Amino acid sequence: MTRSTPRPLPRVLALMMLLFAVEAAAAPPRAAAEPAAGLPADIPEALRPWVPWVLQPLSDRACPYVHASTSERRCAWPSQLELELTDERGTFAQRWQLYAKGVVPLPGDARRWPQDVEVDGQPAVVVLSGGRPAVELTPGAHRIAGAFLWDSMPEKLGVPAETGLLSLKLRGKPESFPRRDNDGTLWLQKKVEAASEQNLLDVVVHRKVSDAIPLRLTTEISLHVAGKSREELLGTALLPDFEAMEVTSELPARLEPDGRVRVQVRPGAWTIRIEARHPGDLQHIALGSNEGPWAAEEVWVFEPASELRRVEFSGLTAVDPQQTQLPDAWRSFPAFRARPGETLQLTVTQRGEADRGPDQLSLARDWWLDFDGRGFTVKDRIEGQVQGTRRLEVQGAARLGAVAVSGQPQFITARDDPARAGVELRDPNVSLTADLRVPAGGLQPQVSAVDWDHDFAAVSGTLHLPPGWKVLHATGVDQVDDTWLGRWTLLDLFMVLVIAIAIARLYGFAWGVLAVVTLALVFPEWMAPRTVWIFVLIGEALHRALPEGWLRTAVRGYRLGSLVMLAGICTVFSIQQIRQGLYPALEERGRDDFGLVLATDQMAPQMAPPQSEMAPAAADFEPEQLDFDGEADSNRRGGEGRFLMKSGKKEVWDETEEEVDVQSIVQSQRASLSGAYRLRQQKKLREYDASTVVQTGPGVPRWSWRSVPLRWSGPVERSQTVSFVLVPPHVNLALAGVRVLFLIALVMAVFGVFRRRRTVPPSQRPNPAVGATVMMTLAGALLLPNSAAAQVPDTATLEQLRARLTEAPACLPDCVTSPRMRLEASQAALRLVVEIHAAAQVEAPLPGSADHWLPTTVTVDGSPATGGLVRTADGALRIALEPGRHELVLEGPLPNRETIQLRLPVGPHRVTAKAEGWTVAGLHEDGLADEVLQLTRISKQDAAQPETLEVGTLPPFVRVERALTLGLSWEVTTRIIRATPRGSAVVLKVPLLPGESVTTADQRVEAGAVLVNMRPDEDVVEWTSVLPIAPQIVLAAATGAPWSEVWEVMVGPVWHVESGGIPPIRRGAEGLQVWMPWPGEQVVLDISRPAGVPGETLTLDFARLTLRPGMRAVDAELTIELRSSRGGHHTVALPAEAQLQKVLINGSQQPIGQEGQQVRLPIAPGVQRVQLEWRETATLGQRYTAPMVDLGAAAVNAEVQVEFPASRWILLLGGPRLGPAVLFWSYIVVLFLAAAVLGRLAISPLRAHQWFLLGLGLSTIPVPEAMLVIGWFLLLGWRRRQVELAPGWFALRQLTIAAWTLAACSALIAAVHAGLLGQPDMQIEGNGSYAGSLRWYQDRIEYVDGVGGLMPRPWVLSVSLWWYRGLMLAWALWLAWSMIRWLPWGWQSAAQGGLWRPLWRPSPKTPPPSRQSGPIVGRTSPQPAATPRANQSGVSEAIFMSQSMDTGGMVQEDTPRPRTPKFRTTDTMEAPPPPLDAELDAPRGPTIARHNASGPQPVRPVAEAIAPPASNRPRPPPLPTRPPLPVIKLDDDDNTPPP
Repeated sequence: MTRSTPRPLPRVLALMMLLFAVEAAAAPPRAAAEPAAGLPADIPEALRPWVPWVLQPLSDRACPYVHASTSERRCAWPSQLELELTDERGTFAQRWQLYAKGVVPLPGDARRWPQDVEVDGQPAVVVLSGGRPAVELTPGAHRIAGAFLWDSMPEKLGVPAETGLLSLKLRGKPESFPRRDNDGTLWLQKKVEAASEQNLLDVVVHRKVSDAIPLRLTTEISLHVAGKSREELLGTALLPDFEAMEVTSELPARLEPDGRVRVQVRPGAWTIRIEARHPGDLQHIALGSNEGPWAAEEVWVFEPASELRRVEFSGLTAVDPQQTQLPDAWRSFPAFRARPGETLQLTVTQRGEADRGPDQLSLARDWWLDFDGRGFTVKDRIEGQVQGTRRLEVQGAARLGAVAVSGQPQFITARDDPARAGVELRDPNVSLTADLRVPAGGLQPQVSAVDWDHDFAAVSGTLHLPPGWKVLHATGVDQVDDTWLGRWTLLDLFMVLVIAIAIARLYGFAWGVLAVVTLALVFPEWMAPRTVWIFVLIGEALHRALPEGWLRTAVRGYRLGSLVMLAGICTVFSIQQIRQGLYPALEERGRDDFGLVLATDQMAPQMAPPQSEMAPAAADFEPEQLDFDGEADSNRRGGEGRFLMKSGKKEVWDETEEEVDVQSIVQSQRASLSGAYRLRQQKKLREYDASTVVQTGPGVPRWSWRSVPLRWSGPVERSQTVSFVLVPPHVNLALAGVRVLFLIALVMAVFGVFRRRRTVPPSQRPNPAVGATVMMTLAGALLLPNSAAAQVPDTATLEQLRARLTEAPACLPDCVTSPRMRLEASQAALRLVVEIHAAAQVEAPLPGSADHWLPTTVTVDGSPATGGLVRTADGALRIALEPGRHELVLEGPLPNRETIQLRLPVGPHRVTAKAEGWTVAGLHEDGLADEVLQLTRISKQDAAQPETLEVGTLPPFVRVERALTLGLSWEVTTRIIRATPRGSAVVLKVPLLPGESVTTADQRVEAGAVLVNMRPDEDVVEWTSVLPIAPQIVLAAATGAPWSEVWEVMVGPVWHVESGGIPPIRRGAEGLQVWMPWPGEQVVLDISRPAGVPGETLTLDFARLTLRPGMRAVDAELTIELRSSRGGHHTVALPAEAQLQKVLINGSQQPIGQEGQQVRLPIAPGVQRVQLEWRETATLGQRYTAPMVDLGAAAVNAEVQVEFPASRWILLLGGPRLGPAVLFWSYIVVLFLAAAVLGRLAISPLRAHQWFLLGLGLSTIPVPEAMLVIGWFLLLGWRRRQVELAPGWFALRQLTIAAWTLAACSALIAAVHAGLLGQPDMQIEGNGSYAGSLRWYQDRIEYVDGVGGLMPRPWVLSVSLWWYRGLMLAWALWLAWSMIRWLPWGWQSAAQGGLWRPLWRPSPKTPPPSRQSGPIVGRTSPQPAATPRANQSGVSEAIFMSQSMDTGGMVQEDTPRPRTPKFRTTDTMEAPPPPLDAELDAPRGPTIARHNASGPQPVRPVAEAIAPPASNRPRPPPLPTRPPLPVIKLDDDDNTPPP
């Protein structure tokens, strides 16, 4: 081949781009800026220089937060303003604390401008800001001083409104109470007129209308009294047609017959509350005119009862409740302003429970496909709420097996059609689990998406496939994550087409078609060769296109490596496919997340003894006696099954919540039906009669192998179906074989076995420098860092940094608390000591207000507050505090007033008071204080106290509650609950229901009514009665009676109830429905009893048979987990020769004997775990079969575990599909193929049968160690052929050979040791099996009449371990004999060309000039002949000769003469070398290479080379040689290796 001359310019460009990329990649990073001080430590170093930049717009970052705000800050804080004013001039001084640059106001205005203003002693510039004089200040503390000049003192002077403390001196005299408005106006000339204390009465009226039956009206009258104690007759408190029920007052008060309130008042703030009711359904409420002291207008609120009805309002003006003086508990209701003559109109828009639209149910499903593919076991979980649905039924071919609602097993019934089984729903909040069986109907099953006769708002599911099954495609579902077609992506399709096109271009169109088919079958599989094809094809294309040179040499090595990688991946993939097809239980977990996991056992392939995962089912198993009659111990947890009991605590909580709802409706502070009563009633509801059978279901599988998630978007209707296209195990096995065959053919085509590869003429090959330049340019562009991106973070990062730096304290808006406060009041002054805790830099409000009292001095932690006091618009003071605990002292004189109100914005948790001459109202005995404390002066005059008023007797009113329990027997519990205060007896005559019979003793019944006589100190009267079972019950409310009624109905699972009349106000558990009727309304209940559906009453959820065979007996153990809904006995049949040893039920040994082959087990309702142990006399032979065990019923999750003795050598085994497999025989097949390939390699002395025997013995050690031995032969063979290397590489090769030899010898010794002393490793895997521990699993066991429910019967074929020992001894002897022949060959190969060479060769000396003038043609250098030693074999002679000839290495020539090889070398395989050893490489004899001055000589046999010349010695006949491989005629550029 003619080598093309490369162009210099492209190579220079490529070199420049390479240097540029290296320089850019090695450039040191730019040093980071110094971090700013005072920053959080978690800010990255790269962002610290940007902190000032991101904070620059946020000038108020350091300002304290405003109280009760999470975003507002205050940056300017004034201190006390000192004013000294005379008739001619005035001076002022004030300190300001600024946290940010800003403008602060000064005293004065446009008419009285401040003069000579100084800031910190320096003249300042005064500007006009907001119509007021102001100065601009920088952050920090500053002192401002100035003066005023006038001819006479003005009447008023403006001061900064935010100034908290003011010190005023007028004409040299201090003013204790400066008169200042909240807008900052300071009055200087206004005189105070002494006002005398008068008798004042302020009345504020608030009313709350509670929507209940009856309608209730709460009137709250707030009195603010000043002056002397006296008696007042207020206005009319009762509205028309309302009847008073209760009057509570802090003052002596009485309700007059005309509805007016008479009260004895005294100075202070007082509250009177009146509860009233209206007997009928009121549509409007009017406010009439009033006489006497009363509010000019009232504020009404309406408390709705959404459970009772929905009401719209009209007629009154709506107001903001937060802007009124309503009680805090009322401010969450709609508020209205009511004036005399106005009416509140009530319009009912809906009655009873709100219509929340359709049912909102979500369905989560799990489909388990049977191992034989005949049907599905379905586990449904239904959650959500139902509005009007009281029953759920299945549809289609689905068979409902078991149902549990809130953990309670339910009775499955059918109303009209027996095939439409279902359950009654007793709770609007549904939490239901169900077990179903659905027939599959072939390999393309079409099943219902829901299987229920109901629509669902959300549906999701998981299809569990057994080993060997796959889903090709699924329709009727919105999203399927793991189907064969679903795994394909556009990227996969693109890669398949690109690879196929490339193969077609490189190898031909036919191979391209095969590539499309092969890759389409292979690509979706796990561990399939995917990306490696691209590397192989790139290497092939570059190798064909590049001219000879260093780049093509590098590409040749890259191509060889990619081909080796492709071969390795395809080999592993092919083995995996065949193993998975033959043994589905060995399917590896990968992209599909496979692995069969049982709830009780791990069934995935394991190479080590698995830790038993039976702990949840065995060690920690606590059987729960599920009472299918309704009683269960709620403190015990559920068993392994579905019926998990909820705790009693949860049920009590539900009942408490229901009671809260009832109380909110009827507005009663007394208990309704107690939680204990309802628990008792629920127990009765769960009772079943003797003919009722609660179904336990078919049992649910516990395995999880290949899971296919199914998801639907949006609601799913009951008619929607799902179709699957399933691939069974035998089809998967056939597909695996097709994949492997096609893949092998395609790989062989890529290796060039079948045909020649297409070539490209040299003239059309691209210039190599072009590709190098482009590649280096791209590399430089990728490695070159983007300086702009590295220096300037993106906007999102900067915004996040700003948010982190300006993050508000977590305590906002409640960063200020006050643990305690001490109040000290004297006749003239008030002193407050307040402890305040601040969790952040915030402002804290101080007690007091400008309307009553403000301090004149404030100290913080013992120091005067020189800065940080501000006055708000409402006249309150606030102070800026740093984080921590502070003690504030507020002092100031008290004004000359009778009452002073002290507002506490931050309520102290404890307040102590010491007052002289004052009474303190609003302070409780436990130290708690109201929001406002009131100080009232103690009068020196004693006023005559009027006679105390008393509240008169009010008419009684009660609530009648009837609770109907419809179980096996019908009961009624009636409770009479007092609604008015105690103190008077209640005598009533309450009618009974039709047919009701009272069963409570000492309860008087007269003329179909119960005579009720409730004592004055009694609140509840209760009795029970029974009702006859009837198809209809009518409940009617009395008219004009002094009571309201509440009806509750709870229905058992055996009854179906339809209600008519008024709608219920609430639905609850156990079919609870609650009605609150108006007088005259009624409810009609139509009752029917659905028929029960036949089903299983005993379910075997798990069965495990453990066998421990010995030489003369077998120990067996059978563990069964079962569920039963009724008591009885169950029979299990043991093998004929079995002798029962022990029976345990729930861990306790039972005195149960054996009756022939049968064992009768006592069964109790609930979950039980039964364990039987027996011994069977049997001799262990070559074939062992598990005994016949009859479970007596169908079962799920059956497992057989055989613990085989270590003295047996397991050869074959069989049983259920999911079980162990002996992989050693597949290893034998692979070993046979590998030996056939290795035997054709000429570089090793081993033949195919020798490779096979060697690999057979190496199976006892790990694969990497075995590969060391195989690689040792290949390494030495390569060393024998590749003699010449650079000195450094030659030395490294020799050292590698020495180390490899030691490792290979160690591996051989380990193999001999393991074979002679260890146990045979038959590579038993599958379903958690290993060595002698064998485990089989079967998903379902069907019960066949006359046969029973038989456990699986696996078999094991084994022989004595001495057979294995003898075979391994024979192999060890063969290995020792073979090593005697292989070691000399190894030494000869390692010493070929010398054992060691110096790393640096001496410079060649110039030979003396020859006497001949020209070259001597055909003349060779004399070679010394070696004399053979006596009694020395040909091999030894070769070794000796090689040692004597390798003293200085082979003769080097300046111009070696190339030799003509017998075979044409290729890129992937070199030509075989000439024969070296006659004995090891027969029929070729040992050879040795010779050199002379003219170049290398033809290779000759070693024996011929070392024999002395003898002219009369006849030449021996040539030995028979192996026929050479056929020569393939190729093109000039074709380097395809020979087959």
